[in-house]
Amino acid sequence: AELRRAKAAAQSAQVALEETQLLAPFAGVIQARLVDEGAQLGMAQAVVELIDITRVEAHVAVPVDLSASLESNSVHQLVWAGNSYPASLMSVLPKVDPITRTQTAVFEVEALEIPIGGLIKLEVAETVEADGYWLPLSSLTQADRGLWAVYVVNRQNEIERRLIDVVHTEAEQVFARGTLGAGDKLVVSGAQRVVPGQAVNPVPQIQAQNAY
Repeated sequence: AELRRAKAAAQSAQVALEETQLLAPFAGVIQARLVDEGAQLGMAQAVVELIDITRVEAHVAVPVDLSASLESNSVHQLVWAGNSYPASLMSVLPKVDPITRTQTAVFEVEALEIPIGGLIKLEVAETVEADGYWLPLSSLTQADRGLWAVYVVNRQNEIERRLIDVVHTEAEQVFARGTLGAGDKLVVSGAQRVVPGQAVNPVPQIQAQNAY
């Protein structure tokens, strides 16, 4: 009987010893300690904040209509500090934020140099159908009140100014709407050297390039 009591006490002591140890579910770095030494702990109380250093997750708030088009395991580009990194979509959380009306998309990023808590940007290509014109950036000239304009050559070979509304901007071209029409001859470069009403001798762009 004494032997059984001793074995039970030893087993109880072993259990008590095991309960004094916390085992991390993954390898990482302790970011913060949430309780002091010697404090009494409750059930399921957080003790430390553990950061996984072997992988990086990016949480991006995306509009609901965009989240519906994102596919699991699809690869997208995340931008941090001016650099682009490939990231695989892990999941889109189903709950919609009541304030921002967005859903959280979770990406796995292989770039460990991105710091935890860093601000990243998700690049998404979206096709939008709209009426307008693709114009070279070099053809734009600034007009009054923050508007933009371009110069065209009319049938009398004179310069006319047309106001436009820039809808979208890329590296070397813009998508714009305005008073342009099919067949208009656009001044694609050197807009700063002409003025409305000036008579010119229009030269096709390819011919002008070959002349220099």
